[in-house]
Amino acid sequence: MEIKQILNNYKEKYKDNKNWEIIETPYYFFHYNKNSIAEEEINLIVKTQEDAYKKITTFLKLSRNNKKINYYLYSSEDQKKDYMGDDGNGQAIFQDFSIHVIYSDKIKLLGEHEDTHLLTLDWGVANAFFQEGLAEYMNNCTWHDSKTKKEVSSIVFVKKAYNKKINKNISNFFEHNFWHESMGDKWWYYYSIAGLFTKFIFEKFGLKKYKKFYMSINRNNPKKEVVTIFENIFGDINLIEKEFETLNNLKK
Repeated sequence: MEIKQILNNYKEKYKDNKNWEIIETPYYFFHYNKNSIAEEEINLIVKTQEDAYKKITTFLKLSRNNKKINYYLYSSEDQKKDYMGDDGNGQAIFQDFSIHVIYSDKIKLLGEHEDTHLLTLDWGVANAFFQEGLAEYMNNCTWHDSKTKKEVSSIVFVKKAYNKKINKNISNFFEHNFWHESMGDKWWYYYSIAGLFTKFIFEKFGLKKYKKFYMSINRNNPKKEVVTIFENIFGDINLIEKEFETLNNLKK
């Protein structure tokens, strides 16, 4: 299945193997720099991602094909931008089945999130709210606080957003462009609400219905169409949203 991905400023310098030390594992090729923090902690990295791969494929009942993920670990934002064009913390690149993350003394982006994007490609690519929501759900709806070194539940950020009266009408997110056009500096809320809502839907209705919904939508669907598909599978969006808010003690 060929799925086109919008990649601004994309580069392929990372494909030059002379730039990397490489370790092959059952499900990955890990690429890292010599004398880097990633090299020092490569055993931890390997175990974390191999466990994440098994968790995702087992939980979502995905096939474990012979195609391995190329996992690139960059020592800094500058190096990542130089090698693949983007200095963000992490990206999954669909066409070459690769993941690119920063792994430094300040940022250590591991876990299930990016891997989920690649491993569910056979389901298609849903709009951003549900694609990122599934990845956050697989990542336990938690964020790593680099200052305290502790995991923080997404509910903390969602409650802050509700208190600040940031847009909370969930059906607005059913429009793919709404996600990108409205995010700005509120990305922490968008990802958190997407993960929590996905968790709620998944655990209320189960894998079979969730997968049916996910595979029925794409990024070109207008909001009205996604709402119709959603309601045909799960029921009235307004009632479900109220139940979601009650469950999580959220107040508008």
